[in-house]
Amino acid sequence: MHRFKKITSLNFIFEISFYILGCSFFFGNAVMSIALAIFIVFSIPIVVNNFQIKQFIKNWGLIFLCIYFFCHALVLIILADNLNEFIKIKKLLPFVFLPIILFSSRDKLFNSKQVLHNFYKFYVHTALLSFIMSFIYGTYRALFIGTSFNSIYITYNELSTLFGVQPIYLAVFYLMAILFCMKFIEETPRDNKRYLYFIFILSIAIILLSSRTSILMLFIIIVYKLFKSILKLKTKKALIAIPIIVITSVVLIQMIPTLKSRTLEFNKNIASYSGLEFRTKLWKNSYMVFQQSPIYGFGFYKSQDQLIKQYKKTNFRRALINDFNTHNQYLQSSVDAGIIGLLSLLIILIHLIYYSKPDFLQLWFSIIIIISLVSESFLNRQYGILFFTFFASIFFTLKTKSS
Repeated sequence: MHRFKKITSLNFIFEISFYILGCSFFFGNAVMSIALAIFIVFSIPIVVNNFQIKQFIKNWGLIFLCIYFFCHALVLIILADNLNEFIKIKKLLPFVFLPIILFSSRDKLFNSKQVLHNFYKFYVHTALLSFIMSFIYGTYRALFIGTSFNSIYITYNELSTLFGVQPIYLAVFYLMAILFCMKFIEETPRDNKRYLYFIFILSIAIILLSSRTSILMLFIIIVYKLFKSILKLKTKKALIAIPIIVITSVVLIQMIPTLKSRTLEFNKNIASYSGLEFRTKLWKNSYMVFQQSPIYGFGFYKSQDQLIKQYKKTNFRRALINDFNTHNQYLQSSVDAGIIGLLSLLIILIHLIYYSKPDFLQLWFSIIIIISLVSESFLNRQYGILFFTFFASIFFTLKTKSS
């Protein structure tokens, strides 16, 4: 009896750590690192007791995630000049341990739909809390820094400065919360008004963050998914949700200079952010580096030295001064681990899309990731690595359960 209570208590604590890790993305590196450490510690007995290598190998999605890590590790083993260069590969370790942990805990976390339901709710409310706190802090700065109200403090980098999460990542996290809200609208019609309000608030958050790719994805998702949900709801309030979001977005973009510059003048190269022309110049330089070692690249993080050399050759001063990476994950994986790295990434994405039916959450998660990787080296920072591996592992594990 005592042992049973101990196991039950451990499972409960592990479940809580699962919720905390998923919601830590909004609050910066320190909080996320602590949450990850807690999650790993409480997962150890579960992995030891439940990991089955034969069953794990049968789940190709989880295997492909691990392969991505081992491809980059193998390249560094060959190319690293010292141990310090090889140790940098630890940043990609979530591609291995998160699939193993979530696969091992599938009976604890995914046997009941209630756990995922609670997690989605926790995630949505945390997204709202982080935005409200950031907006209040930004408004305070806009009012009291300088002689007049300065809207820059409630947009782009300034809006996300409270927790130090880059706008592109934060906007993607909010997009995921919107997908969960849409799921709740379908499953619990009685709560549709509340979740429509949440979608509206989170849509404003994405607009204010001025992440152009996320704004594009937001409108695609709204038009495709929310419109279908609204038709099913058949309420006057629901029917006006889309035009309200669109009109509010247009008004904000027109009124706030930063938003207007980033969304309507996206090809304009301004010192505070990059336009399309700037990004294509980065991509051209990155492709030239890739051509120098197309098979196995230059190594994770070692490739940055080659990019710097290329910027010097072409006198690309702004990229050189700011030590910019490729700003495109497909190119980043190519310069890091060559064709091997690129193929391992593409196989994961294809697998996510191919096995997404009929799960719209997995489908739209895949679309969000695929588009986000075009404009950002998404898997170079810990936010992107953990977010991607965490949700990809969940979806691949859920496919194992359904099978």
